[in-house]
Amino acid sequence: MHVIGLTGSIGMGKSHAARCFSAFGIPVFDADACVRQIMQSDGAAFPAIIDAFGPEMILNGELNRPKLGALAFSTPAAKQTLEGILHPLVRQFELAFLQQTRRAHAHFAVLDIPLLFETSGDRLTDYTAVVVTKRWLRDARLKRSRGMSEAQIKAVTAHQMADHEKCKRADFIINSSADRGFTHAQIANILAQIANGVRHAGNRS
Repeated sequence: MHVIGLTGSIGMGKSHAARCFSAFGIPVFDADACVRQIMQSDGAAFPAIIDAFGPEMILNGELNRPKLGALAFSTPAAKQTLEGILHPLVRQFELAFLQQTRRAHAHFAVLDIPLLFETSGDRLTDYTAVVVTKRWLRDARLKRSRGMSEAQIKAVTAHQMADHEKCKRADFIINSSADRGFTHAQIANILAQIANGVRHAGNRS
């Protein structure tokens, strides 16, 4: 089985790329969805988060994620504590996903992880692909879809690895600056290259 690590900074089009992989019938592990799940009131991370940050992080029986996120972004120690709770749990789910896909004799599996390189998630993969787009297009997407301001975009991206560094580390680069069909075609090309034993940067643009 070929394991592909998919990553990309916020607003780059990674979610659409993940859907393209799924459209090819490839199992995809969504790390963001996993985080949302384990942070719910019945999730594996909830008790540890409340122990670490206090009951004031509970709102209507659920975790007050905006409040917790604001604290984590503004306080390095809080960010480190939160990541120390979340990352090991997500890794357990990633490993379970890979075990399941191997038992199912899948030819490919995708780990969709925003912090793929930052958390050493690429160690679980055979290939890595990063989704990129033009910065102005990224900003326009985030303002339109999430209502984010320039300051909010800068605050989030400041905590992510620089795009040029991700591109240096990745085996494949997916350019999402054009229409969605172009992204789909690039992923088809990546899968064909991997199937033919090609490695590293064969889809660079």
